[in-house]
Amino acid sequence: MRDLLIYLLDTEYAEHIRYLFSGESYKITIIENLEDVVEACQQELFDLAMVWPASVEKTVNFLTLMETSLFNYVPVIAVTPEDEALAPYYKLQLVELMKLPVEKVEFLNILDSVLLDVETESTVVEGMNWQGSLEEYNLIDLIQMVETGGRDAELTITENDISASVFFHQGQLISARLDSLQGLDALKKLIFWPRGHFQTKLTELGSSKDEIGTSNADILMVLMESLVKQEQLYQGLPEPFDEILRNPLETVEEMTPLQHRISECCQRPLTVWELLMTLTDSNEDIMLELKIMMQMELIGYRSEVEKLVRDHEEQSGIEKFFSSISSMFKKKDAAEEGYYFYDEMNGEYLTPKLEVNPLKLHRRELEKITKKLEELAE
Repeated sequence: MRDLLIYLLDTEYAEHIRYLFSGESYKITIIENLEDVVEACQQELFDLAMVWPASVEKTVNFLTLMETSLFNYVPVIAVTPEDEALAPYYKLQLVELMKLPVEKVEFLNILDSVLLDVETESTVVEGMNWQGSLEEYNLIDLIQMVETGGRDAELTITENDISASVFFHQGQLISARLDSLQGLDALKKLIFWPRGHFQTKLTELGSSKDEIGTSNADILMVLMESLVKQEQLYQGLPEPFDEILRNPLETVEEMTPLQHRISECCQRPLTVWELLMTLTDSNEDIMLELKIMMQMELIGYRSEVEKLVRDHEEQSGIEKFFSSISSMFKKKDAAEEGYYFYDEMNGEYLTPKLEVNPLKLHRRELEKITKKLEELAE
């Protein structure tokens, strides 16, 4: 079951709307007054909103209200009359435009396609479950969305093999877990996740302890300040999912404890994001030390470090080769080279000598050689 909010601007369309949704797995809430939209959004977590029939002015007013009321995570479709010009709508934050009149089959196909594209699903199974991508909604958006529902819920965020959980009691954020990190320390790590998958599910937390102990508004303020600081410190570093590597050709006499931990992690290729998630130190501290280590060329992009190592090995191989050739032609005395033997009779070391007897040729052979040399000289 999917929940849809319809902001109805002309009651003459009400009957046709009910016909389009009849027999389908949609729960529709029709609101005729803009003032009632906020209250409806506070009571339900809508998968989609529609302005019907739309005008540019009314659509802008609706979008503005949703944004100022922090409900701008709800995707919006404008259903326009037949004679309405579409061009002005292209500048608005809409997920789709529909032109009236529209047949039921075509209407439902468009609706299903839109819901699939925005990657959100909402079902009623002992409450509300909802999932999607962090590239669409970040942690700040998600906290506000769950808070609006005012229920006990668990928000799970995953990327690769790393998973985190955020717990809400009656919409209030009370706890967070990321490996060994808890509370605000875990949330400050999660706020910097550039991608991943999230899922919310209702759960009974009962009298669970509030480990954070402050309002959602204060938590969001802390997280936004942390995000701004992290984004500033991150400037100049590789992209979060670029691989980095320790440069084995560079050494330094002293490193800080955090630099040692970074160095150990980077003995194998890993992404910057993996490094931030592996270490329990604050992202700000890791970013600062990583910048210093990259400036010292202790850490670099994986591709660049591997090329440096290959070039170094090739250069070392060439130097060893020429050194070997040079040693072959270096003149050493016989004793240094080991070309001698011990004369037991005289009690001394002697250097072996090679004697070549003079070559004796017959006169006729000499004449032939002489003649051949003369021919070659000509």
